[in-house]
Amino acid sequence: NKGFEHVNLVISHKRRVAINTRVQANRLRKERPKDTLQLGAWKQAVANTSQPMILWQGVPLTPVLDGLNRCGIYNSQLLIVQSWDQKNVELKCSEGVVTYSVTHELCRNNLRLAYAMTYASIQARTCPGTVALWDTNHPRFSRRHLVMGMSRSTRASYVWLAD
Repeated sequence: NKGFEHVNLVISHKRRVAINTRVQANRLRKERPKDTLQLGAWKQAVANTSQPMILWQGVPLTPVLDGLNRCGIYNSQLLIVQSWDQKNVELKCSEGVVTYSVTHELCRNNLRLAYAMTYASIQARTCPGTVALWDTNHPRFSRRHLVMGMSRSTRASYVWLAD
């Protein structure tokens, strides 16, 4: 079941990119959406840069805005793809009823797939569904990461150690 939880928490961006890529490929194969939007990365997919994504209705995304607020969107917000056209993507905040219309360029440059997120970006968020804690053997993994990761879920039974 590795990499297929609702939320996968990781320390490294390299692991985040790998899990996001794997989960998206599996969901794409399983859900077989009729309409998709392919957005290529604007830089090579390493560290916290953008990565190629295929969007369809229901795909979760999270912004990386370097401390900025764009179009009312803020860092680490959980956004769900609703629809798109030739220029814009319609997103809905999962934590409310607010919707946003953003350009393909903003999506490509400032949004990341949200199947996996770093421990740092998940702070102050409650995660419905299961939470997998990755990188528990990483030299930088601490008790703080463990407590934060375990406290993100709505039930203790929804949390598991992935490695």
